[in-house]
Amino acid sequence: MSADYLQVISERRGGVCVLTVCGELDFQVCGVFAEQAARAAGELRGPVRMDLSGLVFVDCCGARTLAMVTGDILASRPLIICPGPPPHVRRVLDLLGLGLGGEHPDEEPGRVLARGADGSRHADRQLSR
Repeated sequence: MSADYLQVISERRGGVCVLTVCGELDFQVCGVFAEQAARAAGELRGPVRMDLSGLVFVDCCGARTLAMVTGDILASRPLIICPGPPPHVRRVLDLLGLGLGGEHPDEEPGRVLARGADGSRHADRQLSR
């Protein structure tokens, strides 16, 4: 997906579906982002690694859409967010209560996120890189 200021790139790297998100994720591109991310994750099988290091801006709508997309992926398979978003984007996610794991100061980088029986997200196991 390409918009003027957002790119979602999907590729397979050694058995892992890699989704790279770069640019600005805001209300104007949330719907397109959700569709493209779901399509890309659906086309490539196996664990998903989401690279958010190129995400330079996220608003409330973008953060919620990102949380929805990661939740949808987690419903069916392991997800790792690595590298995580830059600190200023992570701060927005944390303030909204949407911390997505990945490289967070109190979490071990490269942990696989999994959904618990109660629906909560938690670090599960290491994903081989």
